[in-house]
Amino acid sequence: MLAQRNEAFHGDVFCHPPNAVLRYATRRAAVQITIGTWGRATARMAGELADEVKIGGSASHAMVTVLRPSVLEGSRRANRPDDAVGICLGAVTVIDRDRQSARDLARREVAMYVAVVGELDPATDPEWLARIRAADARGDIEAIARDLPDSVLDRFAFSAAPRDLVRQVEAIASAGGDARRVRDTAWSGPDRRPSTTR
Repeated sequence: MLAQRNEAFHGDVFCHPPNAVLRYATRRAAVQITIGTWGRATARMAGELADEVKIGGSASHAMVTVLRPSVLEGSRRANRPDDAVGICLGAVTVIDRDRQSARDLARREVAMYVAVVGELDPATDPEWLARIRAADARGDIEAIARDLPDSVLDRFAFSAAPRDLVRQVEAIASAGGDARRVRDTAWSGPDRRPSTTR
């Protein structure tokens, strides 16, 4: 329908009659498909079918490096060009001119889910993850936040002053991430109170 094609469609589940076209102008001729994953098998499948892979809960350029070969393998298997599928990252994002305020808020936000995504990142230290899981089982978010060193926080959040974020995004782009897809960003504004969004 978006492509304004008027032939009938008979699928396994859905059917559409002939000559039943939209009676208004459309913004695009196709729906972009984004597949979220941390896994290589799904990344290969996304390479065959999707327009984009999203690694949710990650801000790590290393994860782009981990999944990029699988995405390319899928694209090549489907005879698609190497740049057919972009990879983007989505994570807690806090930007403030006061870098420490941004990072303190990001730590509290990341603490709520890092026990889940931490095990998906191959760079995660197993001993650290065991401590995080124990604190998570107790519901001790503050303990998790205190146990998030800068190096770990940078893998699971975008949190800093603007120029620091530029460097993080440049590292993601250098690893093959889609720098055009910098999104889910909140700016604190002139009152310097950090904002956050997922």
